[in-house]
Amino acid sequence: MKNAVLLAILISAGVGLTVLADVLLKDSHFSRNGKLAMGVFIYGSTAIFVAGAFRVSSFGAVFTFWESATVITGILVAASRYHEPLTTTRLLALLFAIVAAILSK
Repeated sequence: MKNAVLLAILISAGVGLTVLADVLLKDSHFSRNGKLAMGVFIYGSTAIFVAGAFRVSSFGAVFTFWESATVITGILVAASRYHEPLTTTRLLALLFAIVAAILSK
């Protein structure tokens, strides 16, 4: 139980930082500004969380759940922040990501 809580915290923090880095990199328009540098720095910092997650769970379980959570969060951020449409393809991706996350255990 203790490992499950720690794993949830590590993955949530890592995924949150990954998506934040994605947003900063998109908003930077790949120009020399603070958003670009901060996005790169934040991406690098996610390694700490993934390394911690690998200490408490298997590679396959961490990788599958991490990527599924990133896909889900990314699609939701794209729709809410950038007003991108929730197309049939994206809804299917959400569904498959949710199923993958559930089966990743």
